[in-house]
Amino acid sequence: GEIACSKPVASDKKWLGEERIVGLSGKICKPQLAIILGVSGQVQFTVGIRDAGTIISINNDEKALMNNMADYVMIADLKEVLPDLNKALG
Repeated sequence: GEIACSKPVASDKKWLGEERIVGLSGKICKPQLAIILGVSGQVQFTVGIRDAGTIISINNDEKALMNNMADYVMIADLKEVLPDLNKALG
């Protein structure tokens, strides 16, 4: 698997390097499975992920645009979901 991010995560928060940006200002990716965590779903990001095989959106905002393009949606707080998700995937 690969870890990627939206531009604000790399440029503003500096949590990941800019080489990890997906979207208009970054890379286009076509993974079989994309687990999207807390992304609003603005076109700047979604253009980079729209060709994924299956998209799972985990977001605490039930009205996030990302949820509209996702195959599966979980409305939840990331802080509560990530520990269990990490165990399941790890």
